[in-house]
Amino acid sequence: MHATRKIIFLLDLSESFSRNLIQGISRYADIYGPWSFCKMTPSYRDQYGIEGIIEFAREWKADCLVGQFQDENEVKQLIEAGLKLIAVDYIEPFDTIANISGNYRKSGEMAADYFLSRGFKNFAFYGMPNTVWSRERENAFRKKIQAVGLSVNSYSPDASKNRQFWFYTASTLKDWLLSLPKPVAIFTCDDNRAEHLMEAAKMAKIHIPEEMALLSVDNDELICKTSTPSLSSIQQDEINGGFLAAELMEKMIQEHRIIKQDILLEPLQIITRHSSDVFALDDPYIKKALIYIKEHLDTPLNVTEICRQIPLSRRALEIRFKNQLNRSIYEEVKRQRMEKFVFLLLNSDLPINDMATLCGFPDSKNLARVFASQFAMSPSVYRKRFSFNKI
Repeated sequence: MHATRKIIFLLDLSESFSRNLIQGISRYADIYGPWSFCKMTPSYRDQYGIEGIIEFAREWKADCLVGQFQDENEVKQLIEAGLKLIAVDYIEPFDTIANISGNYRKSGEMAADYFLSRGFKNFAFYGMPNTVWSRERENAFRKKIQAVGLSVNSYSPDASKNRQFWFYTASTLKDWLLSLPKPVAIFTCDDNRAEHLMEAAKMAKIHIPEEMALLSVDNDELICKTSTPSLSSIQQDEINGGFLAAELMEKMIQEHRIIKQDILLEPLQIITRHSSDVFALDDPYIKKALIYIKEHLDTPLNVTEICRQIPLSRRALEIRFKNQLNRSIYEEVKRQRMEKFVFLLLNSDLPINDMATLCGFPDSKNLARVFASQFAMSPSVYRKRFSFNKI
């Protein structure tokens, strides 16, 4: 058995992102330990400085530090003190150490596809200035929306000019929301920013989701489930990312060196809650068809059956679908079925055959082919890789 690995966390533990990373690291430790952890909040650095952290690390004989670092000079001091480092929640990635990063572009693309699939024509983004994860999410979101001939209105407050709590100074944010054409789909860089928007919307008497649909990133359940209305969010692969970070730390400890190997967290799924559970469509027939599809995914649903519910010819309904959603009725059925299947795959222990039946796929072999073409792996491999992340 190897010596106990001693790890310091310099993280904001009020955020689910940090807690999920620690959960993944602790799962690795449960298997390959013994490991010991010391949890520090950024306020410890504020009180004692980076010198205080280094002094504690030397006394405790710490091996690694996973944390939020302010700049390259701080990183250099920690490395010179003999610590192996992994950076998280940074303004820009560090060049000399490993970074836990996210596939920010993919998150932005997922958000755009999600809102487009619900028929929105007006879009906005609320982010943070000068942070890579906000900037890249916004750019990908904007690019995807612009590709279909639409535009995105953005708002990024300058935090350096406003030190007061957001709920005392929401007038500018409220004015921005009032200026947006409705209904509008707003993507925010994280759950905290979405919470700001919700409160500003209440002040502006803007109804969510009827006038303003809202989607964010991180799926922090303390925020998402206690917001009014509940907040839709993109869940990331944070727990598995923590497990991979622990593997990297073990390698650095064994090899006695810093390893520059970034860990990329993939966005896994969109958890739809009340804040975005709406279709922004003027056409009542398409709305009715979409709701019917959603409620009958577990049946052998086909286009003919859907058309029977709508007082239009099949051709007329197909044309409306194409004009409003840029896809056919059949493509919409496939999209909703796969969305439901991925949710069940990540959030249940049901056998794949049973999930295929619940989602209306005729057989699991056909499902596996469709799934592999979209995700480049089988459903069982996907579940095994991301099974840490059940909500």
